[in-house]
Amino acid sequence: MLRPKVIVFLSTGDTCRSPMAAAYFRHLLAENKIRGIDVRTAGVSTIVGLLASQETQQVLKSEELDATRHRSNQMTGELLRRASLIFGMTPFHVQSALRLSESARGRVHLLKEFARSDLKNVQISDPMGGTLEVYRRCFNEIKAALDNLIQSPVVVGTDVRLAKAPLTKPTVESLTAPVAPANGSGKSNGASKPAAKSGTGGKSTASKTSKDSGKAAKRTTTKKKAAAVSTRSKSTTTSKSKTKPRVRPRARTAGSGRTKSSTTKSRSKSSASKSRPKTRPKTRPKTRTTPRSRAGASKRRSAASSRR
Repeated sequence: MLRPKVIVFLSTGDTCRSPMAAAYFRHLLAENKIRGIDVRTAGVSTIVGLLASQETQQVLKSEELDATRHRSNQMTGELLRRASLIFGMTPFHVQSALRLSESARGRVHLLKEFARSDLKNVQISDPMGGTLEVYRRCFNEIKAALDNLIQSPVVVGTDVRLAKAPLTKPTVESLTAPVAPANGSGKSNGASKPAAKSGTGGKSTASKTSKDSGKAAKRTTTKKKAAAVSTRSKSTTTSKSKTKPRVRPRARTAGSGRTKSSTTKSRSKSSASKSRPKTRPKTRPKTRTTPRSRAGASKRRSAASSRR
């Protein structure tokens, strides 16, 4: 059976989450007496040689774990190629590992998602800058995931492919297949019914078959009657739909009661008015007064006044 040799825990700075995971997972391996697994840590964006944070050391010390010898490491392609399983705390860690080494695809997983500890919230947030209570919550999330991981077939020693194999649903053939008897003789323990006897038993079976045939004939006749009724109802509905609906006469209004004679007279008057030629009224031509005519008129008036 296959057993992973190197398990890597990834975080951002390799000073909080990954040291917690590595310290507790080493404790679980020693407690379950599992050997041959090397636990490593690495940071996605960090430098080499950083100590674990003080809050991390305090939380681990309360759990009787030690992380004083921890030093941060950078994530490298060589480390990812050597690793059998790589666990990130967030999707950012998984994507960073895949960008650095494409060969790590299939071996990089989210810790909580792979361990199936909390599928509603699959990422573990960074406690950096938080209080001691925040660090304890982060450690509890990592602890629950690793408690499930230590029981998985991948860590115990079975094949990785067996751990990821989906559950097969029962087929119809398996459900309907006859069950083999417990004894090797091939005879059932009183499960089979006794065979029908000759004589009176034969008569009873014949009467049963005749009754069944009579019931079947009655069912067919009732079905035929129902079909005939349905066809008649369909024909009546189609005949009703084909008949034209009656149109009701419109109600006359108070001013619409005109007779034929009045309408004919109005039509004749309109035609006569159209046939008559339109004559324009005679107008007298307007006389235009010029400056000369005005001067002559003034002279005449002055002469008449002088004579008087």
